Amino acid sequence: MHYALNQLSEAAPQWVQEWVPLDWYDRYGPRAELFRLPQETSKRNALALMIGADGYALLDDLYRDGRTRPLLELPAIDTLRQIWIQHYYRCTEPGFEEIRWRETADQPPSAQLIQSPYDVEARYSSKRSTDWVGYKAHLSETCDAGYPHLMTQVSTTLATTSDFVMGAPIEQDLAARELLPGTHLVDSGYVVADLLVSAPRDHQIDVVGPALRSSSRQGREGLGYDVHSFAIDWEAHQAYCPQGYPSVTWTPGHSPEGHDVIRIRFDKATWDACAVRPACTSSAKYPRQLTVKPQALHEAIEAAHKRQATPEFKAQYALRAGVESTISPGSRRFELRRSRYIGLAKTHLQQTINATAMNLVRIADWLKKGSVTQLKRQPGRFARLAPAALFGLAACEPSVRPS
Repeated sequence: MHYALNQLSEAAPQWVQEWVPLDWYDRYGPRAELFRLPQETSKRNALALMIGADGYALLDDLYRDGRTRPLLELPAIDTLRQIWIQHYYRCTEPGFEEIRWRETADQPPSAQLIQSPYDVEARYSSKRSTDWVGYKAHLSETCDAGYPHLMTQVSTTLATTSDFVMGAPIEQDLAARELLPGTHLVDSGYVVADLLVSAPRDHQIDVVGPALRSSSRQGREGLGYDVHSFAIDWEAHQAYCPQGYPSVTWTPGHSPEGHDVIRIRFDKATWDACAVRPACTSSAKYPRQLTVKPQALHEAIEAAHKRQATPEFKAQYALRAGVESTISPGSRRFELRRSRYIGLAKTHLQQTINATAMNLVRIADWLKKGSVTQLKRQPGRFARLAPAALFGLAACEPSVRPS
């Protein structure tokens, strides 16, 4: 309301003075940082309903009065309309009107929910212990030995955009600028079957990263038989459980997201008599059912799981830890997590400029240090007094992060 009334006051000050009730100046005039909510829950709820009623009254009059129809095109008014739909129920009948606040469960998903009228593209998201409203940055950098580690790609998305869908767009952008890597070390969030298949096929890239386990209860808990414990005969359209029992149905279909899947069901009588049934399903009524991806995707994930259990994978993937030393100074020194601008496009521009500045600093450091990559900061005075034998190297010799 504060934002909408400010825009209206600039576009049509005379109409605002004629129409706006006097108590609105106290309610919506002060800046947000000066506004204080009531402490009692009942009073806060009453205030929310009062603000809702005021917003609808404003919108109704703007729609009703032909002279003010052009004002409906103001960005703040359209945003007010959308936010009120997202946060209020309104029931209007002849002689009766009811406005109710939507509880969280009744609001749109986070990917659609407007968090601020000043930046309608900013979204709320949560990752482990971090909550934020804004956007998400995806960084790619080189890690070749003997050269500075430079960022080659920055993608900016809504905060609610999953990492799962970003691997292919990132590689497509790198391909368009002829910056494709031979090996792409990625976080587990990017390791999905589609990328494991498309990267080597379309770009000759070896994607290296820990594939997530199955989302089933068995996979999450690491107990019992998850989907990877079953053998699949793709030509015969048959699956075999760890005890050797065959499936009885094989039904191609689609997931709720529209992806191709195959649903496999086992025989109920066999499952009822199986001695290890509790390790396979917790259902007392139905036999085990599997939902698997098409053959190429399923086998790609299977191969990734086998690969990540090898010592060679662990040694190779250890290089990816270097990106944490990019994110840290990027956040602390280059304001990677603070946007000076509003909107997705401008935020992406800032993050691209941030990455460019970091690259320039790294090149300058590399040239200054004689082609030695990523030297650690000079140890403190106390650390320099440590006996060399403690670390197996000269006390003052800086170590080099592997790349």
